[in-house]
Amino acid sequence: MRYPSFARAQAVDITVLELATPAIPCDGGSMEGSGLGAERVANGAEDELPQPDPVEDGQPRDQATGRRGVGGGPVRRFLGEAMARQGNNDRRLPRRGHQQASVEGRSGETESKRELEALRKELEEIKDLLRIRSDELRGIQSFLDTTDKTSLADVRRTVERLNAESFQLAATLANSCQYSPRDRAHSHKEETRARLKLESVLGKRMLGMLRVVKHCEDPHCVQLALQACLASHAARLSTQWHTNVTEDTRVLQTVYDKIRGSECPPVSRRWRALSYKFGAQNFEAPERSSATSNIAAELADVLFFSGADMALPDIHTLVLERVSAKLEALLEIVDSLQKIFYEDVVSCELRLGLPRCGQRFDPESMDDISAETNSASGSRLEVLCATEVGLASQDKASDDNSTVLLKAKVASEAIVNEILQAGTKQRCSCESRFPANFITLTENKPRSTRELISAAAMEIATVRENSTRGTRPRGCCGVISYPIERRRECHHGWPYSTAPGSFACVVPDARVESVVRTPFEPC
Repeated sequence: MRYPSFARAQAVDITVLELATPAIPCDGGSMEGSGLGAERVANGAEDELPQPDPVEDGQPRDQATGRRGVGGGPVRRFLGEAMARQGNNDRRLPRRGHQQASVEGRSGETESKRELEALRKELEEIKDLLRIRSDELRGIQSFLDTTDKTSLADVRRTVERLNAESFQLAATLANSCQYSPRDRAHSHKEETRARLKLESVLGKRMLGMLRVVKHCEDPHCVQLALQACLASHAARLSTQWHTNVTEDTRVLQTVYDKIRGSECPPVSRRWRALSYKFGAQNFEAPERSSATSNIAAELADVLFFSGADMALPDIHTLVLERVSAKLEALLEIVDSLQKIFYEDVVSCELRLGLPRCGQRFDPESMDDISAETNSASGSRLEVLCATEVGLASQDKASDDNSTVLLKAKVASEAIVNEILQAGTKQRCSCESRFPANFITLTENKPRSTRELISAAAMEIATVRENSTRGTRPRGCCGVISYPIERRRECHHGWPYSTAPGSFACVVPDARVESVVRTPFEPC
């Protein structure tokens, strides 16, 4: 059977294939119910379809090769190749799907890795930020933390121990010397130097007491002066950043004063604590021998000015031999207080209270060692010297907000009467009836009471009821006796009693030799 044309035979064969076989998917599509074969059938082209070859044994014969099986025509070859391609495509589909899935999986895995790396990086950034904020928070908390390493009760006990050590040291040293009148003409230079050095610590009035009171039997006045010197040194050293004052400590104190005046108390106190903690590591170790020698030199000046019967260098050596160990123990307590004030206590400002010489007695912050002082008369008295330091706390930089934790002990003007009453009676050597309360002058004898008051730098408060107002001094056996007129307002002198026969004291300058403390015996 011959085909009208190859194209028509191809179309017919495709049509027959479409009618006789199920739809074969090709490249994701289908030939079912569409295509050229369907159009041919619809147009009635069934009569033009080729007839199959004779079949023998159920197998068609190939016209070209004569072999049984599928015919070898171009249409059939085309269909076979198409079916083969379709089969290959069918076999490739799962592989292509697997490849695409693999590619997509690898792409998804890469994307997941990127996201994971981004999350890890973000986590590290968050951790770094957390560390920074935690450090800042700890820093802020450290500045705002007002927890003290040492309680105020422990600080108070330390100050009391300091005062007890000072008392024992002063008592030991005051009883270690013998006191006798000295030829002041030969020791005028040394006494002047000692007086100028001690005047800022003890005051003029206490120096006058040391000079005129006889300390042979009872050196109580000397002990008070020694305690005052030790208290002054303790208060001064406790306010320093270091025992050895250097340029670094001065800079620290200057910076701290500025911070304290401009910042809130928690910030300034924490800065102070940290600066002391880490700055102290760079400071040199305190030279105990130097500090001990300086304090011993001042104590020796007190003994020398009080009339100790030794030369000044010998007195200095005696002080070092007797109380050197006690001085070192005292300095250790001061160092511990220094650390407490600067580093351990940050809830407030602590300082040692040391009243000034000549300050008005304040019963709220001071205790008078005199038994005669009471609340009514105490406010009218003045402080001779401070014998024991007190303890005060401040919440702000101003002294107006200070709270007294421990009162300072002072020797007020009331102690004068006790010291005078404890003295022995002394009369003129000729047993005359002249007043036994006299002043012996070594030079520049005054011609009148007014000149006598001026010579003593207005520190005279010796009075007697109904005393004479004579301007001519009376004397006997080289002893000059001056009846001093009563002064109703004693601005610069001691408080006195108005009872007949009672006297206060004469605070002398360098020209006054001694004062005898006995009741006045009229001529």
